[in-house]
Amino acid sequence: MDSRNFAIVFDRSDPSVDAAGLRGLIRQSGQFSKWWGHIPGVYLVTSDLSAEDITDKVRRFTRDASMLVIAVDASSSDGWLPEQAWPWLRKVSTATHAEQPG
Repeated sequence: MDSRNFAIVFDRSDPSVDAAGLRGLIRQSGQFSKWWGHIPGVYLVTSDLSAEDITDKVRRFTRDASMLVIAVDASSSDGWLPEQAWPWLRKVSTATHAEQPG
């Protein structure tokens, strides 16, 4: 499977969430080739996994909290973020565009 970009969104206010454990999974497991975490409760990741596979891995850290894993097209993005948040989005949107057949 080709690498794709996903958003992992979860309810940080839910006391059952193990945010440190989830952060460790994303940063250190090797399942995500790139990651971005500039908004609490939101990670953007690049992975060869499917949304279902990512959900299976993330679920043990979000337990009963609401959460969503969804594919995203970083080349179609805009918003209000600190300047240091944008380089990752620019890089993956360029890579995604370059990988698409012309």
